[in-house]
Amino acid sequence: MDCVEEALTILGSLPETAENRDQLLDDKAHAYLWRYVCDLEGRIRESVERSRRVGPVPEGVSEPEDGETNDLDYEERQHGAMSVHDCIDFNLSAENKRCESLDEALSLWKCLLSESRSPALRSAEQTAHAVLLMAALYRLMDK
Repeated sequence: MDCVEEALTILGSLPETAENRDQLLDDKAHAYLWRYVCDLEGRIRESVERSRRVGPVPEGVSEPEDGETNDLDYEERQHGAMSVHDCIDFNLSAENKRCESLDEALSLWKCLLSESRSPALRSAEQTAHAVLLMAALYRLMDK
């Protein structure tokens, strides 16, 4: 996370010129995306550690078994039974404040890619993969 913050600081201090504008916007968007990913990973790690400190998974908690994903009676059998998902206290939908980095990355790429001319990117393939990753994260948050 420190490296991402340092990269954002350095990118923010660079002067924007006509020659480096596209690459600078792309690099900033990548840095904001990775800031979000690193923050998300840290919060998930904290949540897992907190769950481990609470103790082992309570008896009666069931984990889905192979083949149960297409079982039409699965929900009825599990109704009233505690699920392993009941122990998870992490909710992506409630993390709007922490999504600012992801939103900033979207804003920068939107600005960069909405222009009629083709942007001068360092790696169009890498940017495409990053935009797909960002889109997947937004889908997970149902945004």
